[in-house]
Amino acid sequence: IGAALATGSDVAPAYPVPTTGADRRWLFPAGTRLEVTGRRAGMLEARLDSAESAWLEESLVALGGEAAPLPPPGPIAVVPAARWVDVRVPVSGAPFLITSEASTLSVSLYDLPRPLIDPVLSGDSLLAGAAWRADSIGGTVLDLRLSKPVWGYKAFYEADGTLVLRVRRPPRIDASHPLSGVRIAVDAGHPPG
Repeated sequence: IGAALATGSDVAPAYPVPTTGADRRWLFPAGTRLEVTGRRAGMLEARLDSAESAWLEESLVALGGEAAPLPPPGPIAVVPAARWVDVRVPVSGAPFLITSEASTLSVSLYDLPRPLIDPVLSGDSLLAGAAWRADSIGGTVLDLRLSKPVWGYKAFYEADGTLVLRVRRPPRIDASHPLSGVRIAVDAGHPPG
């Protein structure tokens, strides 16, 4: 069908099958560039790579233009702040999936060429290193190693197509009063549990 942008105030949820009743696998920030290849019952199919597609509600996508190959990611920048560090990756709005394990965040960038040089991250003690690798079907993965376990993160696009991965710093905990200043919320659960 053509090129499109994910729209909305924050993120567009996407599903592996054409129904909003399925578990969502992706949350595409507004500005994510998508190649739309199909339509079914108010949902649009976006091709992510040669083996995977995502389905989004049609109302969350702005159709238009022609799908063009994305360039490789540009140089990564690190911007520290008091409660987090931003890792800024120029990727022209490529669709992505973030997974975390222990002290590593892995950002899978769909159908994007792998840069030839691994990034050099400096300027923040939370970041222990980073490396690019190819995934099994020709996409690109950025493995971001942290000096501490993953505490939390948020990903969003800026208007110029730069992906910002905001990595939270673990809080300082007073051993004698570990819950001091902490707000505790109880989540009653989600269906079906």
